[in-house]
Amino acid sequence: MKKIILIILLLVGKNIMADDYYAKISLGQQDGKDGQQDAIEGSFKLGMKLNNNFSTDIKVAHKQKDTKGFGTRIGLGIIGKVKLSDNLNAYMKVGAGNKKTNTKTFNFWAITPGLKYKINDKWSIKGGVRFRDAFDTDKYRDYTKTLKAGVGYKITESKSLSLGFKRKVGDSEYNAIGVGYGVSF
Repeated sequence: MKKIILIILLLVGKNIMADDYYAKISLGQQDGKDGQQDAIEGSFKLGMKLNNNFSTDIKVAHKQKDTKGFGTRIGLGIIGKVKLSDNLNAYMKVGAGNKKTNTKTFNFWAITPGLKYKINDKWSIKGGVRFRDAFDTDKYRDYTKTLKAGVGYKITESKSLSLGFKRKVGDSEYNAIGVGYGVSF
């Protein structure tokens, strides 16, 4: 599979270099609001930097609410970023995917605009708002807005840690805190 991706990239004129790929594993705890259940969520993201302004990723996330309730999402996204100043970037992620729960399976879309500020060579902060819903809104209700804020720390040029907070409102509501570990290769 990696050879096929490499051939496609070479055909469109992209040279593969170090740090073009990245991966991140995350674990979080959700505190359900207004009668919603608490949950534990884990995710894995694998991405590729296309150039200085664009990247793409695939993410798999699994949420366990209790012994009977779960939700698993797999999604593909394209991320664009624009440098606003030496330390400030604006970004926009546009994605789509599939969600499976213990009672239903459906496709969804998501759009996430945000800002990332580089404090120094080691520390950064990030914030954004994700808007997400099912494609078939007549059949499935999945509309949410998620406010996100986080801090990142570069351990080395290729390894990082992150701590984030999410506040999700809409068809389901929760507050969540999570940690992540990322590598580029």
